[in-house]
Amino acid sequence: MIKKRKLSAFLVSAVLATTVSIPNISVNAANININVNIDTTQEKTAISPYVYGGNWDFNGATLTSKRLGGNRMTGYNWENNFSSAGSDWQQSSDTYLLNNIPKDQWTQPGSVITNFHDLNQTEKIPYSLVTLQTAGYVAADSNGTVTEAETAPSARWKEIKLKKDSALSLTPDTTDGYVYMDELVNFLTNKYGSASTSNGIKAYAIDNEPALWSSTHPRIHPSQATCSEVLGKNVDLSKVVKNIDPAAEVCGPVLYGFAAYNDFQGAPDWTSLKGSYRWFIDYYLDNMKKASDTEGKRLLDVLDLHWYPEAQGGGTRITTSDTTNIDCNKARMQAPRTLWDSTYKEDSWIAQWCSEFLPLIPNIKTSVDKYYPGTKLGFSEYSYGADNHITGGIAQADVLGIFGKYGVYSANIWGGGTYTASAFNIYQNYDGKGSKYGDTNVKCDNSDIVNSSVYSSIVASGDNKLHIMVMNKSYDSPATFNFSINSSLNYRTGSVWGFDSNSATISQQQAISSISGNKFSYTLPALSVYHIVLDGVPSAPTVSISGYVNPAITSTAASIKSGFKVEIPGTTFGTATDVNGYFKIDNVPSKTSTYNVQVSKPGYLTRTITNVSGSKSSQYGTLSAPVEVWGGDVPINGANDDAINMKDIIEIAKCFNSIKGSELFNANCDFNLDDSINMSDVIAVAKHFNATAANYDAATAN
Repeated sequence: MIKKRKLSAFLVSAVLATTVSIPNISVNAANININVNIDTTQEKTAISPYVYGGNWDFNGATLTSKRLGGNRMTGYNWENNFSSAGSDWQQSSDTYLLNNIPKDQWTQPGSVITNFHDLNQTEKIPYSLVTLQTAGYVAADSNGTVTEAETAPSARWKEIKLKKDSALSLTPDTTDGYVYMDELVNFLTNKYGSASTSNGIKAYAIDNEPALWSSTHPRIHPSQATCSEVLGKNVDLSKVVKNIDPAAEVCGPVLYGFAAYNDFQGAPDWTSLKGSYRWFIDYYLDNMKKASDTEGKRLLDVLDLHWYPEAQGGGTRITTSDTTNIDCNKARMQAPRTLWDSTYKEDSWIAQWCSEFLPLIPNIKTSVDKYYPGTKLGFSEYSYGADNHITGGIAQADVLGIFGKYGVYSANIWGGGTYTASAFNIYQNYDGKGSKYGDTNVKCDNSDIVNSSVYSSIVASGDNKLHIMVMNKSYDSPATFNFSINSSLNYRTGSVWGFDSNSATISQQQAISSISGNKFSYTLPALSVYHIVLDGVPSAPTVSISGYVNPAITSTAASIKSGFKVEIPGTTFGTATDVNGYFKIDNVPSKTSTYNVQVSKPGYLTRTITNVSGSKSSQYGTLSAPVEVWGGDVPINGANDDAINMKDIIEIAKCFNSIKGSELFNANCDFNLDDSINMSDVIAVAKHFNATAANYDAATAN
């Protein structure tokens, strides 16, 4: 369920003062055509395997990480397995977390955690994130509601200590009034091994949503938490974890949402600590870095945040499970853009009053880069609502694509349903046989980010399979996607899986069989998510043939060297010379035999360069020593006779002394391009009179 979120005092007053009014962007369109450009050689970045995570198993979703967290874990006592619901349920201390654990294990220390991790290992989920407690107290009993008079410290609670002053025991003392965090980490490391091993618990979160402790757990921490308090607890607990298991990742400070990111929920000491920091995230990162430098080891591995979008549509927050509001459904599919798109402004109090912090991921990464470089980004809780509706499935698939593209390290959805499960499986088990989306993001741009989202990946550094995740967000129109791919491989065929508004079940769609030049088109129905997998074959090796051509004509015309046709007879490969006489024919198929290259132009004796290598690139002539072509072979009735002879003299005689624009002027006889047929043209013919193509010297490659 989506928890209640509180605004800081500043934001409350701002929101009350003004009604937010931001127009919705319509996602309806007719006859949609969307261009997609993919380049498998550009923007290659690793996709973390841990972004496909959850807080629990749901609807057959294939998960790669799982978190044991939430409000219950703040008051969890690992020694007796009792926990506190806090404000979520009657301030009850009880055995709720033991509900799915065999009765004979209820009294075993840490059985809530060990059963969680054991199940992950059985399901081959490689990454377990376990919450440790720092709020001050945990449940001492399972006797139900804790009254205000029994607020900690009282007999209803055991005090948390991060570090035990005596020897650690694998059998905790349940009578000493304290619960030790170092003893818990030692217990788990002893049982499963270090995080560096395949069985070890990989990461520990420093409690849960500390900015809300006074409202979610008023019997444990009735006063509002301060910035300095939480920072100190994060530093001290991280030292404990790192001393016992240096390989374990520490995740903090587990902030509930934007008001906590901004000023730690209007914490009483924020004003005095803010200084030049933009937001609380900066303060936290900077001081964790300073503490790490003092300690001589990294104390924060993952900046752990929660994200429940405040975006609205049709007056309703998108995190709702009610899908009767169409405007809200449409807004849900646009909401992921707030994570990355600087051109998008959602309908929310965050966008209205704190737009300088959006888009979210780039702003967070700016803070990380400035204050604690190398810190990873995780969202251990998030939800876009409508888990059992196509728009929830599209939003979830979009978010997973964003997490992969923009370098999020870990993420765990809070919730789950039929469509959000399909959003996970379209990435992690699209064919029902364990086949997955690639692990390396590649450059992918599309022309319509309102009506669509498209992501692309390969496996490791190989292009042999290209994965394309495509989403049509239009509520009522199919969309044709026109793909153009730059790759070292040629793609010939592709298979397609997807789900849409008719069913959350992923099914195989029409295959792709007509790809030409790495270009193809594919049409998706309205409200759909498709996973395209293209099979590549190595491109045939190619060579290039280049050189310089110069007409053996005396001329002052700047264009005298340009416009010569250079082609490989019997093929479609060819080009023309530029003003310097330069030519280059690219992508000529490699072969063991040779090519002939023909140089021609009306009025010139065609020259054939023979024995051009088909197995390596070659160049003929240079700017200072070009390949010559002789003028004087005048076309008669549109054709050259491949000789400079009396026929050409007769043709010149017919137009001798004519100028450009006159009736007699023949441009094919104006060899020096001076717009006049005169003695210079006769001399050009005379220079190579009676020559044929056989009289050219053999050209050799440089």
